[in-house]
Amino acid sequence: KEIHVVAELPGLEERDIDLSLRDGVLTIKGEKSRKTNGAIYSERWHGQFTRSVELGPDIDPDKIKASFDKGVLTITVEKQPNPRTDVKKITINKS
Repeated sequence: KEIHVVAELPGLEERDIDLSLRDGVLTIKGEKSRKTNGAIYSERWHGQFTRSVELGPDIDPDKIKASFDKGVLTITVEKQPNPRTDVKKITINKS
């Protein structure tokens, strides 16, 4: 009935994350800025990232929920009760 996508994004805030859905593909984009806080040496990751997850054609784009708590992004997408399973016949022409 539902699809859950969970992403751990430590050190980010909600405003640093961009979520989008297009043609059944969920895309998570974000950027973590570099903060050294006066440190001479740091092994923290920083920069931009993009992850895409194909959710399939049977999801309901109007029923998506996202929450962000303590660095964990949770996205819940409901499936459509009667997904379209149309099959289109494609004619092959001689060349």
